[in-house]
Amino acid sequence: MISFITNYDDATLENYNTYQTLVLPVTIALSGYTATQLHLSDELRLGAKNVFIMSHGNHDKVSDQNENNVFTTPILDLLSKKNVFAYACNSANILGEIASKKSITWCGFKEPINSPTQDVELISIYQELFRFIFSEYVKVKCDSTAITYLEELKLLCTQKMYDLDDLVDSNYYASISTYQSIKQLWEKQKIWLANNNQYTVHRDSPPELVW
Repeated sequence: MISFITNYDDATLENYNTYQTLVLPVTIALSGYTATQLHLSDELRLGAKNVFIMSHGNHDKVSDQNENNVFTTPILDLLSKKNVFAYACNSANILGEIASKKSITWCGFKEPINSPTQDVELISIYQELFRFIFSEYVKVKCDSTAITYLEELKLLCTQKMYDLDDLVDSNYYASISTYQSIKQLWEKQKIWLANNNQYTVHRDSPPELVW
């Protein structure tokens, strides 16, 4: 597993700070100044691995630390038969479909998403959510496993929303964006299975917005 975490502006720094609390069992960690297209390419040439990435995205790109598109055609070719989780806005639209045609299973997002809230009270909530994603997205290989993954993620997110409610009842102030950042993990996640012409979203996921 390769983790690839940028921190070049406020939003990506929030992702980076959250990632630092997760203590994930990654094989290779590329973060900050090492989270570049070149470093990822070098690592993949030593052997294809699944990728867990947190950065900015758009319909056809995910940015590296230098704001270059990480997933060029040569890098996608090196990821054949692997899974990618891209915590990046809109990254499951055009790029997700391109990845699928390269025999990659792509777990990304269909719309803009909020970065995790940095309050110390929320660390355990985000830890459970992202640790679950980290351990389970690599198991997505078919329609059945994709649906199961999204269903289980929704259940966990719902429980974490209740935990957030409990904090609010204890006089913690939670912004709307905090609630959104939890709900969006299942609601806006879009999965393109390798070599599949159709994507998978949770059955309760609302219709996509046009951005």
